Amino acid sequence: MTTDKPPRPDLLGSEVHTSTVWILVAVLIAVWVLSHFISRRFLKTKPLKLAGFVVRTVLGSAALWAFWQGVARHLVLETSWTLWVCGLIGGFSIEVLVALYQLEKKIVKPGMGKWLLGLRLILTAAVLMILVQPVFAREETDRLDRNVVVLLDDSASMQIADKDMPVAEKLAVAAFEGIDVMKDRPALPRLMSEAKQLVSELEQTAELFKLPDNLSREEVKEFVASQKAPLDKLEKAANDWAESVSQAMDENRAEQRDLPEDIKRLRNEVRKRTVNDFRERMKDFRNGLARSEERQIRSGAREAAQQLMRGVEMAGPYSDAVDEKFYAALPEDARKKIDAAAGRTRAELAQQILTRKLGEQDSLVDQIAGKYTLRHMRFGKKSAESDRVDGPEGDASFRSRTDLSAALARIKETYKDQELAGVVVVSDFRHNGPTSPDNEAHAIGVQGAPICPILTGSSRGTKDAAIISVGSPQSIFLGDRVRVKAEIKADGMRGKEMSVKLLREGAMIHEERVPVPDNDFRTTLRFSHQPPEKGIFSYTLRIDPVEGELFPNNNEWSFDVAVSDDRTNVLIVDDRPRWEFRYLRNLFDSRDKSVHLQYVLLHPDTLQGAPPLPDIAASASRKFGESEATRLPASPEEWRKFDVIILGDLPPGTLGEETWKTVRECVDERGAMLVLIAGPAHMPHAFTNETARSLIPVDYD
Repeated sequence: MTTDKPPRPDLLGSEVHTSTVWILVAVLIAVWVLSHFISRRFLKTKPLKLAGFVVRTVLGSAALWAFWQGVARHLVLETSWTLWVCGLIGGFSIEVLVALYQLEKKIVKPGMGKWLLGLRLILTAAVLMILVQPVFAREETDRLDRNVVVLLDDSASMQIADKDMPVAEKLAVAAFEGIDVMKDRPALPRLMSEAKQLVSELEQTAELFKLPDNLSREEVKEFVASQKAPLDKLEKAANDWAESVSQAMDENRAEQRDLPEDIKRLRNEVRKRTVNDFRERMKDFRNGLARSEERQIRSGAREAAQQLMRGVEMAGPYSDAVDEKFYAALPEDARKKIDAAAGRTRAELAQQILTRKLGEQDSLVDQIAGKYTLRHMRFGKKSAESDRVDGPEGDASFRSRTDLSAALARIKETYKDQELAGVVVVSDFRHNGPTSPDNEAHAIGVQGAPICPILTGSSRGTKDAAIISVGSPQSIFLGDRVRVKAEIKADGMRGKEMSVKLLREGAMIHEERVPVPDNDFRTTLRFSHQPPEKGIFSYTLRIDPVEGELFPNNNEWSFDVAVSDDRTNVLIVDDRPRWEFRYLRNLFDSRDKSVHLQYVLLHPDTLQGAPPLPDIAASASRKFGESEATRLPASPEEWRKFDVIILGDLPPGTLGEETWKTVRECVDERGAMLVLIAGPAHMPHAFTNETARSLIPVDYD
């Protein structure tokens, strides 16, 4: 442990050597012991004994004081008592115990008296130790590295250049690059960006003034007075911002002239919300501050923040229109410079963000390295340590995914809580890993390491149409239709139209024209086709390439469909028309053209007086749709024609030994499916036939 307490004033100075202190201790203890010998030998009267007791107490106190001085050279004495007092308490207590021993020697055995004296002295020593509180102290110096990890996205999406970047974002990149013409950029976009910081400060102020209800009026005034300086600064910043926005929106400015009518109307609405209404809300804030009304301050700050945020959100198209007008008015060479700066890949922009010097300031990585231990890491499908920002790049497999979760998990495992000072993530944040990064990010944040995201790339994303998934049958019966369900997407294509085609063997059989109403468009399309003949056919679902599309290789999806006229012959045999039998009969009878059903009931329901049913043997050769039969197949050859045999709750004697052998041959040699449906009357417990038992999946006892 360490201690930062000031030195005790009752300790001897360092000029007195430690060995000298311990010699003094030894001398005083020796004199104290000698005084006891002299007292017992020469002091016989009560006055002399009393005087001897006082002298011995003084000597004992001095000896104990010197002893604590010696102990203090090796341990820390945490007591708040002075050492003279501690020595006096110890010397007096010991003298009392010795005197008590001298008295008890007359009434107890000598050995018992010595034991009592020893125990009492040990107890006194323990009490003195508790009183003085000696503590062993040492100083330890431990170097603790505080690491900041720069986590750089090296996935495939970072190798993309955002060619359709909005003008406002192009100008932001150009401003970062320090292109000369950007000094003339209209102030409105910058002011709208600054408004978000102002909103944050107002919301923090509203939270600050959530005071307890039990505070007195004087306590509230005192708190408001303590916050007056930052509140006055916030009010001034809000008023200055509103005045600057009002000037930036002046119709007489060059960038405000000749705007479209809808943008002019939007400008008037934005002026009302972000200037006039915002100022009204700030008046409430100012009045609350003047009257020290914490509720009015809180409500004024919150309402001003909400009003400002609504105005900023509304101002987006207007601010973009001002930027576009400025960009269009620039000379051609200036626009080319801006386009070239914004046309680099996201990875190149990320490296610029990290390594470019900002005026007189060092680059971001140099600033971090000046205060912390800088670590570099790249991530994609996996994560890997890197020696610098432009260190080794990942291969195609490494770049096949953007798994931020795995990268954050590795950082948490690599660095202990005290070693990790923060994480800077530079990415386009197109995370597509198997799990959300929220849990890993929260775990790092809980240990006190902030995660600072830096977004690179355009907010508009890449222009891409793709087939996400296709659902189609693997096989159908001749005469049925191939039904296809396709999930498609279109990113960054608002206002475009997609042509989605279904082709069979390269020939188009159906086309859908799909208008794209939004930049993040998802829809489901359904196609169907009836093949004219049997066979295995290749189908392709295709989206025609759209101008400017970045990934045309995900616009096709091929699949095969087998068309057959071979029906599956199914035989159902049961004793009575119970529920299971009726369900299966209704399921297969004429609903599915690929199933040819024959069913036999040994004891069907009959109507009194109705003629008996004709004698019809079940046969796979009967016409499709004629499914009812009155007796079992006539021969083993007829049995072998069935692909599926379903036997219900049949009496044991229904099928003879030869028939069971035929059924077994169908299963073993032809690969027919045998289905046994248990019942309360016979199946399977009543069967004793060995061949039947070998087919029934039951262990008989």
